[in-house]
Amino acid sequence: MGESFPAGLRELYRIAGNAIYGDIMCEIRVKVLLFRSDALASRLCCLYMQSGVFTMTNNMDQRFSGLEQSMNESIAHLERAVAVEDGTGRWTRDFSSFRAGMAGLIAVQAGIFSGETVDAQQLIDFRAGVVKLLRRNEDNLWSYLCHALDSALASAEYGWYEPSMYRSVIQILMDEYPGGAAIFEDEDREYVDKIDEFMRARGPLTEAIPEEQIPRWVPESHWWWRHASWVPGE
Repeated sequence: MGESFPAGLRELYRIAGNAIYGDIMCEIRVKVLLFRSDALASRLCCLYMQSGVFTMTNNMDQRFSGLEQSMNESIAHLERAVAVEDGTGRWTRDFSSFRAGMAGLIAVQAGIFSGETVDAQQLIDFRAGVVKLLRRNEDNLWSYLCHALDSALASAEYGWYEPSMYRSVIQILMDEYPGGAAIFEDEDREYVDKIDEFMRARGPLTEAIPEEQIPRWVPESHWWWRHASWVPGE
């Protein structure tokens, strides 16, 4: 597994893999049922963010399937997520696929950081394609922001890894994807500010993420990863 992967998580996958099927959202509940440990649960939270780029099989040796494939899979998930009319006048959208597509952005970011290369124009086209698809996933993007806030609100109990990952995906879109910042309308930006507000407030109440478990691709400007500061026993 790449160095960007949290230490010891392979074993956690092995233990938890048989308990998690279909709806990855249950990974937080696994903490209560299996681990009784916030530290382990915070690592387990990344199952949620990586659900679209990580296949739970008996072979846990590969973190990502390759940069180019991660790009293709992210686009495919975001395309699948777009709301469609079901023939009866009702519109349905696939938030699970949207969430997986957003997780793919992390796979791409980590792949670039690790030195994997793709054609420069291919990367430009990928980022443009993501922005175009996010404009077609307006409701899913709003739901994603709501989930990000929910994870921040629950961080003192369930850990800091998941809200940090959510927040980094949002920031990566704003900083690394041309036109990405413009996707977020005024109401969306106010919501991101609210997420930051809660993360600043909750950080001191939440167990810190060990430095070696913070993904190496995370830039210093992503302050939230190191904002959690509670130390058990103090």
